[in-house]
Amino acid sequence: MGHKVHFALLQSHMYDDAALHAMRETWDSFDILVNSHPLGADGREIPFDGWYEPGLGENTRLLCHRYDIDVVFCSYVFQSRLLEFVPDHVLKVIDTHDKMGDRHEMLRRNGQPLEFFSCTPEQEGAYLRRADVVVARRAEEAEYFNSVSQRQTAIVIPHFEEPHFQQRRFEALRNVGLLASANRINLAIMLDFVRSVARLTAGGKMPFQVHIAGQVRDMIRDLPPADQAAFARDWITLHGFVPDIADFYAQMDLIVSPVTMGTGINVKTVQAMAFGMPLLTTAWGCKGIETGDPMHGFATLDDLVDGLMGLVAQSASLDHLASVSRDRYLRFYEDSMDSFNRVIVVGGWPTVTNCGMPLVNGWAQIKDAAVSDR
Repeated sequence: MGHKVHFALLQSHMYDDAALHAMRETWDSFDILVNSHPLGADGREIPFDGWYEPGLGENTRLLCHRYDIDVVFCSYVFQSRLLEFVPDHVLKVIDTHDKMGDRHEMLRRNGQPLEFFSCTPEQEGAYLRRADVVVARRAEEAEYFNSVSQRQTAIVIPHFEEPHFQQRRFEALRNVGLLASANRINLAIMLDFVRSVARLTAGGKMPFQVHIAGQVRDMIRDLPPADQAAFARDWITLHGFVPDIADFYAQMDLIVSPVTMGTGINVKTVQAMAFGMPLLTTAWGCKGIETGDPMHGFATLDDLVDGLMGLVAQSASLDHLASVSRDRYLRFYEDSMDSFNRVIVVGGWPTVTNCGMPLVNGWAQIKDAAVSDR
């Protein structure tokens, strides 16, 4: 879109030299900011701004001056204090990614460890009031963010990417693909899925191969032996990290997104549609990109696996599902770009802000209100 993008990354153990090189090659500038706080939790209450790294705001302000920044995107709410240091002429955006209010309660209900950030809804509102614009992944979460912040500053920009549809027909179900990065929610979902498949096909010959891509493979070795054994079946292939995800999709006949918990929008579902793949998912996995197709609205994993087995005898449905993915994704992409354009204007901010005209669709009034509040 003609803009320069400057990336500031908190220091952590989550990257290596190859990743550093790739990031430097990708962005117009790349800065690593000092950080001593691990991004993890043990279930205890997290104080307000308890994950904020002192000095981050001051360093961010220096970067704003160095690079003549017009818009700052702050990823997640827990570092939002940095926005208090950003110059007033800069548009301040929180990219929420997920709803953090009572997140630990959601994890408890699903029997998951409390390993990431959580806060009260009241605290989340206070975090969000530091921004001029709040980006949500789904409409229902935008409504929630507005309710807790008591402001009308939330818009919806889901995860999206340019369409790159597979140019082929889908005629037989031989290879079923799933993707899972290395986190405990993904691990629990993958374990539940393979157990459901094994249970519903007990005693019968498996008609397809299940392929699991992603670094969730590295977490399986830490499971109890009985859980590890669930993945050690001859019909399961664990690919680990896949350098080029397009190659993985090219080998699959169907993608399954068996999501049963979480917030935001499910990247696995969105990406499968962006590649025009036949898709099977739950009602939860399709939130934010609903299609109305019954193959995208299963209530439980057992229901989903029943649908999966039904596709073996109805392979003609695969092409139909690919068509649903393509049609829905084109509309989703157009809507997402429209939302993105409400924040980022082609031609840049300085021309607009210097002449005192509205930024985009009322964001100038929101910004004026935020400045007067301070």
